[in-house]
Amino acid sequence: RVTFKEEAKEEEDDDELYRLCSLPEDGEDDVRWEAVDECLGRVGPTAAKDQAEKSRGPFSRTALHQACLRLPPLLIVEDLLEASPVPACMADSSGRLPLHLLCLAGVGGGGSRDGRRRGDLGLSSIVALGRAYPEARRTRDDAGMIPAEVRYSGQVMRDAGPPSPRIVEALLGEEEEAEASADNFSAQLLRTLCLEAGDDSDQSGWKAAMDFLDRLGAGRKGVAEATFGNSRRTALHLACCLDPPSGVAKSLLECSKAPADAVDELGFLPLHLACLHGADEDVLRLLVEARPSSIYRTDGRGYTPLQIEFEKEKVPPPSVARLLSPPSDDGEP
Repeated sequence: RVTFKEEAKEEEDDDELYRLCSLPEDGEDDVRWEAVDECLGRVGPTAAKDQAEKSRGPFSRTALHQACLRLPPLLIVEDLLEASPVPACMADSSGRLPLHLLCLAGVGGGGSRDGRRRGDLGLSSIVALGRAYPEARRTRDDAGMIPAEVRYSGQVMRDAGPPSPRIVEALLGEEEEAEASADNFSAQLLRTLCLEAGDDSDQSGWKAAMDFLDRLGAGRKGVAEATFGNSRRTALHLACCLDPPSGVAKSLLECSKAPADAVDELGFLPLHLACLHGADEDVLRLLVEARPSSIYRTDGRGYTPLQIEFEKEKVPPPSVARLLSPPSDDGEP
C-alpha cells in the first residue's frame, strides 16, 4: 500500500528536472546547471524521457522550455534533447516553442566570460533546437511571431546591439538572405525605438535610438534606407512625424541622404512630414540642405512644403517661409 507521503515524494521526483531547470538566473555560466546535468545522468533514460516530456505549471511548459528561458549552456540543451526531442516541438500556453523562449530571453545579446562575440552568444543552442525541430523557425506563437521576430523586437533588442547575420541565418535557415534579414530586423528595431522616443517627455528615447544607430557601424546606410511595410516610410520619415531633435535628423542624414528624396505611400517626403507635424526649423534646414529640390516637390495632395506651412500656420515664421521658398531671379530666397 502506497502512503500519501510516498505519493508526494514520487510526484516531487517526477518534477525534479523541471524544478532544476527553473533555478538558474545567471545564464550559461550559472553553476546550478550542473545539477540538471547530474539529474539527467542519475534518473536513467526512461525516467529522463518521461520528465522531459511532461508539461507543468500555469504556462504548460516542459523542462526544456524552462531552461531556454534562462539561457542554458549548449551541453544542457543537447542533454535535454537527448532525453527526448519531443519538447522542441511542444508549444506552451502562449503558443511558444522552446526556440521562441530562447529568443525571448535575449540570445545573442548578453555577455560571455570566454570573450565570444556578443552578437553570436547562444548561436549553438539555436542551431541545436532548429536541428531537433526544423519547423520551429517558421512556427508562429499566439502573437503571430516567429522566433526571429521575437528575438529582434523592441525591448528585447534595446541594449543588445545590431542583429548578428549568423544568428539570423540560424533562425531563418537562409544563408543568402541573412545579411538582408539582419538589416531588416535592425530597421524594425530602429522604428520601435523612434516610436518610443516620440512618446518620451525628455530626449532619452532619442538618445537610445541614436546609440543603437551608432552601433550598427557599416550597416547604418542600409538600415537608414530600409522602408517599413506598405507605408514605404524610412526611419527619417518616421522621425519627422515625431518632432525630433535636430541631432537625430542630422545622424539619419549622415547615414544616407537618399531617404530625404524618397516618397512614402501617400506621396510625402520627409520634408512634407516635418512641416506637417511642426518640426523645428533646424530640422527643416537639414532636410532642405540634403535635397534642395524638395522645396518644389508636392505631396500626395498636391501641396509643396511651403503650402503645408501656410495651411498649418496661416502665416509661418519669415525664416521658415524664406527657407522653403524658391530663390528669386537674383538668387535671393
